Amino acid sequence: MPKVEKPKNVTSPDITERKRAEEELKLRAQLLDGAIDSIFLQDFDGNFIYVNEAAGKAHGYSRKELMKMKLRQVIAPERVSRLDSGFQEMLEKGQVIFESVHLRKDGSIMPVAVHGRTIESGGRKLLLTVIRDITERKRMERELQKRSEQLDAQNEELQSQAEELMIQKQELIEKTEEVERANKLKSEFLANMSYGLRTPLSVIIGFSQLMIDGVPGKINAEQKQCLSDILDSSQHLLNLINEVLDLSKIESGKVGLKLENIALPEVVESLTKTMMPILAPRKQSLDIEVEKGLPLVRADKAQLRAVLFNLLSNATKFTPDGGKLKIEVVRDDIWCQVSVIDNGIGIEKENQERIFEPFCQLDNPLMEKKKGTGLGLAVVKQIIEKHGGRIWVESEYGKGSRFTFTLPLARRGGKNTNRRSEQ
Repeated sequence: MPKVEKPKNVTSPDITERKRAEEELKLRAQLLDGAIDSIFLQDFDGNFIYVNEAAGKAHGYSRKELMKMKLRQVIAPERVSRLDSGFQEMLEKGQVIFESVHLRKDGSIMPVAVHGRTIESGGRKLLLTVIRDITERKRMERELQKRSEQLDAQNEELQSQAEELMIQKQELIEKTEEVERANKLKSEFLANMSYGLRTPLSVIIGFSQLMIDGVPGKINAEQKQCLSDILDSSQHLLNLINEVLDLSKIESGKVGLKLENIALPEVVESLTKTMMPILAPRKQSLDIEVEKGLPLVRADKAQLRAVLFNLLSNATKFTPDGGKLKIEVVRDDIWCQVSVIDNGIGIEKENQERIFEPFCQLDNPLMEKKKGTGLGLAVVKQIIEKHGGRIWVESEYGKGSRFTFTLPLARRGGKNTNRRSEQ
């Protein structure tokens, strides 16, 4: 028990009065036996005058055992000094509140909240201490602390990951810009090269044709065949150069679209006349199916005709004599969906992903001698995407193909605000 200064100016009661007061306190204390907190009443000499039932259960002692002990005996040794200062503070202020650690009979520790105050009974001051077991609260605090530390660690990890993602994003942006610059340089190189090759090729084609026609003089059959081969090869090479030039112009952004509101049925109908000389010799048919009330589309008319002509030309090349071709046009929300369908030889599944790549050429048993440049569909894809649409193919090998692309519908009141299409 701490050496605290005894209260002054207090008249010592006689023994009978003290006993009477203690009995009265004990009688009142019996009312506290139902409390869940531990309650201790002691004098300033450290002797227990009363402990309730809960105090015994909490500390693992019987009430009788506790009554023979002093409060410091159930306190962890390192906390005894806090008890002494607490008693002194209680004497000075009348009450004190703090946390401490008690020891149970089995040696286990019990964190507690202490609320002590002085009371006066029979002319003397006594110490009333209410002690609450806060084991569960401390466990929860530790759990919360642990969880908080885990969250802090996770937050640091997420922050680190976010920083890493930002670095990767910046690297990706830089690499993308580098690829775009390289792609633009490639397109410009191809364009310049194509321009340089077209002039001598045109000369070769022109003079070959003149010699075949006999303008410079007569030639024999063998010479004429050689010149025909030169002419065919030169024209094929010129077609390749022209398509390379078209693709490089689109990729380098040198081709702008002249967008206008177009009645698509009229464009489709005009193509039937263009395709007839190609379809008729092979007895192929072309059907047109356009959804009624189809709104105007926002597109470059010349480029749109080129797209349709390219797809129809491919369809007729890969469709046997007597085959059927079809153009189907329907509305799909704010888009117009155009399909070019044939019942030709179709495309194998492994080739369907790469046919829009430049220089992709598929074997065509229907045309063994002449092959395309492999750039037509690449150019078509670039044109459609420049309009803001997309293109894809659905095909079953041996049964035909369906090439479908989308175009934006014209908005009411004039121009479509699709800025990607206006570039």
